[in-house]
Amino acid sequence: MARRASPNNGPASPAPLKFEEAVKSFRERLAVSDADWRGMSEVARQRAFKVAGVAQLDLVAKTWKALDKAIADGKSFADFKREVGPALIKEWGGTVKNPGARLETIYRTNVQTAYSHGTWVQLQKPETRRIRPYIKSTAILGDGRTSEICARIGIVILPSEHPWWLTHWAPLHHRCRRSQTGLTQAQAEKQGITQSPPAVSPAPGFGRAPGTGGDWQPDTSDAPDALRVVADAKAQQPIPPPEVPLVPPVGHVRGDSAALVAEALPVLANTLGDRLRVDGALDSEIVRQAVHDMAELPEPLLRRIREVTTDIHFSTAKVTSLGRSGKAARFAGVPTVDQEGTWDESGGMHMRGGGVSEVLVSGFAEGGSRSAALHETAHALDYVAGDSRSKAFRAAWRALQDGAGTLSTEPYFKVPNGRGEEETFAEAFATFWKLGAGEHAASVVAEELGRPIADYMREHYGREKWRSEP
Repeated sequence: MARRASPNNGPASPAPLKFEEAVKSFRERLAVSDADWRGMSEVARQRAFKVAGVAQLDLVAKTWKALDKAIADGKSFADFKREVGPALIKEWGGTVKNPGARLETIYRTNVQTAYSHGTWVQLQKPETRRIRPYIKSTAILGDGRTSEICARIGIVILPSEHPWWLTHWAPLHHRCRRSQTGLTQAQAEKQGITQSPPAVSPAPGFGRAPGTGGDWQPDTSDAPDALRVVADAKAQQPIPPPEVPLVPPVGHVRGDSAALVAEALPVLANTLGDRLRVDGALDSEIVRQAVHDMAELPEPLLRRIREVTTDIHFSTAKVTSLGRSGKAARFAGVPTVDQEGTWDESGGMHMRGGGVSEVLVSGFAEGGSRSAALHETAHALDYVAGDSRSKAFRAAWRALQDGAGTLSTEPYFKVPNGRGEEETFAEAFATFWKLGAGEHAASVVAEELGRPIADYMREHYGREKWRSEP
């Protein structure tokens, strides 16, 4: 029987089994440069991938692809080293004392992290927790290679819902060999349930659990926010802008004002660079509107958008034909989540995962968002920054569910598995900036989506904040 390759012991078989949850976990991470990484929050870094000392994004992406092969296809460290080693060593330019050890650290840390996060998804599934309600964390002890962190923690057995797991999920440091397994009630009692988990901190940047994919919501009041991993494949689909307008459109650019949009395009392209592509000239009102809406954003925010996207594509073609990666093409002819049509008829999509974050807007169809361009761009920002997963925004979103805004009954903002929060944030951002990001914009967001969400937008995305951002 074929086995998966081990991140510690090399390939186990020429035909390894795919660890789907591990593959999905790794493909959720967006390749970023070393410089971009340094400017990210700890939460945002959980969604990103970088290689220390590498400035070229194309080389980071090449490394990402090589690791993806290792995780998905069981490629060994030797395979990884052969594929990207020479290019990385050249990029380091003699600044790394032991490049072989650095390469092995990159390989083992990333592969083990993906496997460990995949294990989290498996062990937190309701059907697994019914059978194996406990988790055992084990380090390899006594071989002279155990880190001080893992030696002090030792073996821990706790209920799967215990908050300690949120801050102590392996790996706990570089080249960590700790692993987690599920236990039945009888097994846990026989081996000894830990009464008080050790107060030993992981190395900086390690230990954070990837989040939950089911209906379990841990109490994280005394622990760092855990990022959500969506185990349900259907929940991984992008959600299109609503087909029926939620609100009346405002501020459309029409007639002679198209010339103003043509003037704005070079300015926008100067900031977004090769991220921005506009097809079909400005013949389409929807394409003109997309350019206009983006051009109204302040330059610091546009620079941030450039950092978190790999492609911004506005076109008159069907949205499923857009994007450099070709990922959108997989949804051609596929019914949308609400079964109201196919993705070909959608006005916009945000494609993510696999080192990709694409904002796609089509003039082929018109959705119900105030601005498809701003709505999908908000998804790209949220994907890295995690706004919709933050405690502050989730509290504001719950206020909306309790009737805080006129759109509180709109099903579009109630999609399960965290997608309702994502769509609420995206439309709040679109409305806020479409209307100028001032007092009037905040009052409209407050009326439609509730005062707490309006306050969140003013605090985190207000014009004054982004005017002063570096």
